[in-house]
Amino acid sequence: MTDDKKNGTEFKEFMEHYGVPVNIAKLSKQRKEDPRDDKKDDAFKALRKIAYEYAKENGEAENVEENDYNDQETIEQNIGFVSGNNRSIAAHKFGKKSIDSLIAQIPNETLENLVANEDPENPLLLRKLKDKKDIEVYRNFQAINGLQNLMERYDKDQPLGEKETEGVLGTAARGYASKMAEEAAKPDKDGRKMSNDLIELRRSIAYRAFLAGFVKKNKIKEYALEGLKLSIKDAKAKYEKSTKDNDRDIYKVVGKLVKDLSSGESDEANALMAGVYSAQKQYEKANENKDKK
Repeated sequence: MTDDKKNGTEFKEFMEHYGVPVNIAKLSKQRKEDPRDDKKDDAFKALRKIAYEYAKENGEAENVEENDYNDQETIEQNIGFVSGNNRSIAAHKFGKKSIDSLIAQIPNETLENLVANEDPENPLLLRKLKDKKDIEVYRNFQAINGLQNLMERYDKDQPLGEKETEGVLGTAARGYASKMAEEAAKPDKDGRKMSNDLIELRRSIAYRAFLAGFVKKNKIKEYALEGLKLSIKDAKAKYEKSTKDNDRDIYKVVGKLVKDLSSGESDEANALMAGVYSAQKQYEKANENKDKK
């Protein structure tokens, strides 16, 4: 992709315009559902400001101050116009004329989030994949995300499903065996080292010992996290191999999907825009948190 496309503003403009109806929807919900009167009032004032500014731009509020702009029907009508107009502009940025430039401007981290956020019950991106090479790269990248998510939830003591728990215990056995093999590989006080065959024997014995219950329960989490790290490392290696074998990476695969979906059925295109917007906001929030540390 050319530098001109990467240095364009299509994606930034999409985010700005798509964010307007998203913000309006949040404010409307706050106004209707927030139990705190002051928060309801704040939401109303914010919505009134949006409606008032729209009216001023169209010469409909020349002799009215913002604080006096209180006609509910007019406010609702203007908010609807603002929301609809901005949504249309955002959708236009996903049109054929600018989609290539827009895709070139989406950060890799946002594309990664788009994959990670896929609904496993109804995966918008995955069900559109047809090419076997694309599918292989996509699934291998998704495996990394799945393991990283599992590790994060397990580390934070969040509840896991039955199959997930079984998987974690399996990785714990591997983590314990790996730690024991590392210890066996260290030279003794005289500088002598164990042979590779004996190290691997230690690994095998340790693995079976863990499964047989010869490891203290309070050490299981430590070894499970170690095992998950090893599984993630393996998944990354498998993904990297698939990118070389198939001459494409996840960013190329997802970029092509975004382009295909943008010109597809309206429901899919709308779901795609919502997904891209959410993935980008997620990326921006992660950057903000980094800056605070």
